Amino acid sequence: MQKNKPLTFQTYIVEHPDFAVRESIIKNLLTKQNVQPVDILWLITQHSLTIAEVQKMIRFISFKPYASLTKAVILSGHRLTPEAQQALLKTLEESAGNNLFFIEVPRRELLLPTIISRAVLLNSRSPVVSEVIGASQIQFWGAILRFSLGDRLKICGEIIKDRSETILWLEEQIHFFRMCLISSITQGRSRIELSNIHLVQLVRLTAITRDLLEKNISVKLALDHLFLGIPQSPALS
Repeated sequence: MQKNKPLTFQTYIVEHPDFAVRESIIKNLLTKQNVQPVDILWLITQHSLTIAEVQKMIRFISFKPYASLTKAVILSGHRLTPEAQQALLKTLEESAGNNLFFIEVPRRELLLPTIISRAVLLNSRSPVVSEVIGASQIQFWGAILRFSLGDRLKICGEIIKDRSETILWLEEQIHFFRMCLISSITQGRSRIELSNIHLVQLVRLTAITRDLLEKNISVKLALDHLFLGIPQSPALS
């Protein structure tokens, strides 16, 4: 069995509009690096992260790993106060090489440019991220295609994001449907069980929904337009 290569760099920014995807990417990388739970500090919150949390992180990494070759810290970068971001930057500059930092954010612009410059960006263009996103999208759309119209509207209400994040999410779905169409044409098999005609319709429908948002149509109305227009399918492949 091929051994997973150690991560080359120390700090990674995991950028994606969906937190569940960001979390999956980080967990996938931690598993591949064989970092044990006792050596992981999760600073994920819906509230502000202050200097106190950064100091907690500093204390955590000041001790050697217990059961792994490295320690790992995961932070909600967009929750860091300006002062906490400055303290984090100083920590990243001074930290020993056997620590890993994962900063999860919906958009990199929410971080200080100096933090971004010290990190490797992992987004939907990164191979390690594409693998996770692809699996997540197959599961998501496989369920959506089987749902009734009423259930789709309920799901729509649960996933509503702000306008800019929704536009990014839609662009990602357009790419996914295009890859499904290419796979269907070249290999005779798509990732989701839809005909080529339906896949073309999905690309167009998702692109129209994105254009509606760019024209300042309500996010909810635009997503309703998308989910109500999607054809139904009994299963995903």
